[in-house]
Amino acid sequence: MKEALEILESLNEKIIIMRHDVDSIWNVYGEGKLTKIKKFINHAYIQLSPLRTRYFIPNYLENVWLSIDLEKEYNARASYFFRVPTAPTKEIVKELLRNHHEIGYHSDRNFNFKAFYNDLKTL
Repeated sequence: MKEALEILESLNEKIIIMRHDVDSIWNVYGEGKLTKIKKFINHAYIQLSPLRTRYFIPNYLENVWLSIDLEKEYNARASYFFRVPTAPTKEIVKELLRNHHEIGYHSDRNFNFKAFYNDLKTL
């Protein structure tokens, strides 16, 4: 561990670990009743629906594209976690992989192995 810390301290760049849970598409830091209502509906829909949210809500993954573009500017890499209802499009997967991002499964239906494994395969 000491050697790893010495290596990190010798680098001229700062290392920041970033991860994105792509489940909260509405402005998390927004104010007002409308933001709170949208956020509540978003989370309720994800919890209740086995369907993919991106097919029913226009521009659902728009913030993912904005994050990818911003990180590209800074040559940054991040881990993106998706649930089945918020699964990325093929174009987003290609762009994430092209920019050396990591794609992970944000497990939420892990009450038994079968549900977990089926969601993992679907994603």
